[in-house]
Amino acid sequence: MKSEKFQVEDLFSIFALSKKVDEIVYPILIKISQREKIQDCLEILSQVQNQKHFEQVIFQVENSSQSSNYSLLNFVKNNILTITDILKKIMDHEFNEQNYSLDELQEIIQDLITKISWDKRIIEFLKFLVRLTALDERFIYCGSNSVHLLVQMQVDLKEQSFENIRIRNTSLLGANLMRCDLSGSEFNNVIISGMNLNQAKLFNCKWRNLKINELNNLNGHSESVNQVAFSSDGKSLVSCSNDNSICLWDIRRAKVQCLNRKKNQVQSVCFSPNYAILVYCIGCFIYIWNYKREKQISKLHSKTDFVKSICFSPDGATLASAGIRLCGVGGNYIHLWNVKTGQQQAELGGHSQCIMSVCFSPDGNTIASGSQDYSIYLWDVKTGQQKANLGGHSNFINQLSFSPDVMISLFDYGMLRQDNNSNNQKVIIKVNSQFVFLLMVLHQHLVIMISLSVYGMLRQDYNKQNQMVILIQLIQSVSLLMVLHQHLVVWISLSVYGMLRQDNKKPNQMVIAVI
Repeated sequence: MKSEKFQVEDLFSIFALSKKVDEIVYPILIKISQREKIQDCLEILSQVQNQKHFEQVIFQVENSSQSSNYSLLNFVKNNILTITDILKKIMDHEFNEQNYSLDELQEIIQDLITKISWDKRIIEFLKFLVRLTALDERFIYCGSNSVHLLVQMQVDLKEQSFENIRIRNTSLLGANLMRCDLSGSEFNNVIISGMNLNQAKLFNCKWRNLKINELNNLNGHSESVNQVAFSSDGKSLVSCSNDNSICLWDIRRAKVQCLNRKKNQVQSVCFSPNYAILVYCIGCFIYIWNYKREKQISKLHSKTDFVKSICFSPDGATLASAGIRLCGVGGNYIHLWNVKTGQQQAELGGHSQCIMSVCFSPDGNTIASGSQDYSIYLWDVKTGQQKANLGGHSNFINQLSFSPDVMISLFDYGMLRQDNNSNNQKVIIKVNSQFVFLLMVLHQHLVIMISLSVYGMLRQDYNKQNQMVILIQLIQSVSLLMVLHQHLVVWISLSVYGMLRQDNKKPNQMVIAVI
């Protein structure tokens, strides 16, 4: 095996070649390779004809004039030749053969990080190697080592498109993949301890032999912990307990800072989105703190006798609180507060029992509340009006959470209405339905499965272009499988004699009636 110093110099000399490559070329190459379903990247890059194809695509993107096309042609050609040369070198290198996350190779990794010294073009090339694993299996090892190197460098990997990547035999300890698209990814024998996957897309993933080593056992509370919340950067954790304390944890180092012990049990705690404010509730009071200075900013007095849940809006300007009214006049309310002024903005009432959880939707336009009355309410933040009552659970609703694309499940009899007051408006009403699963709302295209256990009617009505109307009467089961790119895929099974009619009266209009 080569000496460590030689390995570092040799590998860095290969990475340094990427300084000649403009980062705009990488996504174009990936896009073309995906479209052409190319599995041999070196072969496609080495063919002049395909190089010209790449160059023509770039010309179209840039919309260059004929006079400038010649210089752009040379620019792209030189970039492709350089990338080809780098990939040939790295394919035969130990970086594409060994697991560089092993403890005995960490000195090499640290020396390599020092040499790279946050060079932007090298970092973009490493990201390219990671994405290349989705196309060419020969680069899975170097792509896996590349993502490990990026994590060790603490490169910002949030909101990256890593669809279908294949990562094996490495460590992503503490990786921050917040809001990344990891759909279709394949992980095998990967350490994912401390990984932040908050709001990441994880559809159709194949993750096997994952290692989730317990980073730290956070001991600090003497009684039951009521709630925990991560900071937006994923590095800190705050917890509150029945021992009347609030603890702030450095996750990686397992260090704890206990804020001043309170007089009563702390029921709920959360960070503001910008990680500047800490809010907690005791009894009917809500405390807003600058926790770094351990200084109280304000103290809010809620009409609720016992506050059970608090939550910031995505912009951090509004705080929602909810709980239970033990005695006196009034019901169980959600209160909306202006964080800056400390004034109450709105009061939302409707639940008959204690409200256990409140949360904002990612766009901040909707609040969901879950109660001991077994129901979930959706509220319009601007109007304060109830948008939906999602009933059907057989016990208390203890916790609610929105996913980036909104996932809601309904059980027993109920009705769900989703209404977007804009183009591509979608309204869905289900009557007498026993099971309803809203699977995904993505890019304004609806993927939904509906089953009816009794005679019923489904009506989907778009009062604009691309109107779609589906009427189902006297049928036993109906499953709407997919609405994608304004085309309807539908599966209908009948238990009685019936007739299927599809009538297109306008462009893209679809009418399906089952009688």
